[in-house]
Amino acid sequence: MEVKNVNNNSSTFRNWLAKPKSIVVSILVLFILIASIVVFLVYPQYKNTVENMLATDKASATSIAAAIAKHNNEVLQVLVSYTQKQSFIDATKKRDVIESRRQLALLKNDTAFDRAIITDKSGIVRSNFPASAVGSILAYRDWYKATSAKWEPHISGVFQVTIGDKPMVVAYSVPFFDEKRKPLGILTIYKKLDFITASVKRTALNQNTVAYVTDKAGNILFGTNFDYQKKMTAYSLFAVLQKAMKEDKNQIEIQNPEANAETGYLSMVKVEGADWLAIVQRDYQNNVQLKQTGKPATIIIIFVLLFVLLSLGLIYFRKIFALNNKNEQLPLETKIPEIEKIEEKERKVPESRENETTIPLIVWDHDLIIVRFDHVFEEMTGWSKEEVLGKKVDILFPEKTKKESLARIGTTARSENPAVLDVPILHSDGKTAMARGQYITPRKQGTQEISRLDGKLERRVLERTGNLEGANRRLEAFSYSICHALLTPLQSIEKICDIAKEKNQGQTEDKENNYPELISKETKRMGQLINDMKKLSHLNRSEINRQSIDVSKIVGDIMESYKQKFPDREVVVTIQKDILMDGDELLLKIALENLIDNAWKFSALKERATIKFGTTLKDGTTALFIRDNGVGFDMAHVNKLFGAFQHIDTSPNFSGTGIGLATVQRIVERHGGEIWAESKPEKGATFYFTLSQ
Repeated sequence: MEVKNVNNNSSTFRNWLAKPKSIVVSILVLFILIASIVVFLVYPQYKNTVENMLATDKASATSIAAAIAKHNNEVLQVLVSYTQKQSFIDATKKRDVIESRRQLALLKNDTAFDRAIITDKSGIVRSNFPASAVGSILAYRDWYKATSAKWEPHISGVFQVTIGDKPMVVAYSVPFFDEKRKPLGILTIYKKLDFITASVKRTALNQNTVAYVTDKAGNILFGTNFDYQKKMTAYSLFAVLQKAMKEDKNQIEIQNPEANAETGYLSMVKVEGADWLAIVQRDYQNNVQLKQTGKPATIIIIFVLLFVLLSLGLIYFRKIFALNNKNEQLPLETKIPEIEKIEEKERKVPESRENETTIPLIVWDHDLIIVRFDHVFEEMTGWSKEEVLGKKVDILFPEKTKKESLARIGTTARSENPAVLDVPILHSDGKTAMARGQYITPRKQGTQEISRLDGKLERRVLERTGNLEGANRRLEAFSYSICHALLTPLQSIEKICDIAKEKNQGQTEDKENNYPELISKETKRMGQLINDMKKLSHLNRSEINRQSIDVSKIVGDIMESYKQKFPDREVVVTIQKDILMDGDELLLKIALENLIDNAWKFSALKERATIKFGTTLKDGTTALFIRDNGVGFDMAHVNKLFGAFQHIDTSPNFSGTGIGLATVQRIVERHGGEIWAESKPEKGATFYFTLSQ
């Protein structure tokens, strides 16, 4: 019995090993075994590498924080030393703006800054450098609130300045006091963020890490791979950092949502003296590489080779075992010939042709013109394509049966379900044969249906177009009515302001006396804006009256009126003569007045302004242009140029409603043309426009 059981077990094992799936299971078990051994040997190396790299990241964050803190302390020490100078204190007490600015200019020799401000203890600007208007209130600024809370030095978070080139800055603020230690005000400097770059460069960062510096609100002051000087941007993982800092953690592992939830590592250190954080981020786990030692790589290579050799051995062993197992092999050998016989039999069976016929097939249209026939027609009747196609079908009918065949064709065509019919056909050698014909009524019906649908679609388009035009007319009328209605209360407000100014003349302080004047000024501006809106609305309704126009003469008349209006301006005007264009004279005059007004206005700060009008070729088309040497603008903002109520921020000295260029664009487009501009800051601007001729 024992021998029998052993034989049965051996047979079962041989049967299992002979099956194809056995080799797959064997290789899978072998792979798991070898992979487990490799992980056991390599993981300690990996773990040590991670710990070493995270220790390096922490050291880098500490170094960055220390470098920034040192720089901040040096800046604050310079500011404190200046606030203790008697000349500085005397100038601020006397509110001597000129002397205060001289002190600030000297301060720039000791520490770089973008802007310096002296405010009194109420937050009112008393002096600044570079020089600009004083008297504005900055008590709303965070740096003022933080410094005045305890009257101690303070370093702010990042914010954007609203004047000049609007840089991203941080503020260093130091209070100053009188002899009795009573606060007199605050000395503040704004520094652009590029000073942090120099501090970070002193720290050697790993190529697989990025460094950030954030303020207490989580806004980025610096980023290794981030353009941090253009706009306020929050650090995406700041909420995680806040939670870690509350738990006194300075190094954490995270699942980064911006990287498909891959594992990352953050090391952070506080910057002493400021509510800032220095952060080193090792973005993803696949950047944590093994040490450059040969041992882990050697282990992996050896076990890969071992896995391959053992897998090949298993495949060979299984093949030998299967060949020795005759009981399993015979069925495999008998099945193959049977399949081959069946396939051979199927290959010998010829393809059948259903409904095979020897009657040729002819197709003609509703005019009885032959449009198609098959090869059987050629073979059985002897007619060629050249002899039949495009000819009337009755040329194929014998004289005896021609009338009957045509009558049958007519009956078939008029029936609701035209059928295939057989008619006698005259053979090319004079004999008669039967042919099968089909009347193409479906094609005719399809053509009629398409025509019907085209007509229906055209009616719907006309109907929708009429509705849209009506809605536009109603909307324009409503806009015009609203503009007209708004002017009446504005005129009333302006009259009330004039009465208030007359009554309060000499009875109130100068500041209070200015309020009615300010209200009146803004009311007039609102009235001008509404009038411009009415003009813009009118442009859509007015018809184009095209005629030949001397554009040079119109420009000359407009220029002459501006010279009379501003006799003190020295403006060199150049006008190309005899420029004739087709267009609406009234509308083109409005467009040119707006363009010349822009050139005249924005060149006002030039001692010798120049304005030129002429033509040039652009892509083979004549374009008119008006060029000035005024303040110009940044082409990055050109998308705002022709929008209604939009301004490009050039200078507070230039006022306007933002309707002028929108009006010009509307007029040019109604003439089938286009308008564009080219400019550089302080290099003037050129406006080009074309008109369809």
